[in-house]
Amino acid sequence: RKYSKLSSTYGNDVVNEKTCRRWFSAGGFKKGDFRLKEEPRAGCPKNSILSNCKLLLMKSNLYY
Repeated sequence: RKYSKLSSTYGNDVVNEKTCRRWFSAGGFKKGDFRLKEEPRAGCPKNSILSNCKLLLMKSNLYY
């Protein structure tokens, strides 16, 4: 509901719904947290996994 009010007031390009939910649910406004990007998460980044797959394919001559 809050996202609907923001997007109707400022347009759809202002902030996405996921960021808006984080701001309200985690108390972001009360804490002064207005970041538009999420914090890094634990685990292996997607880029690393994709690079490893590409490398394996190149080594096996299946990569074109």
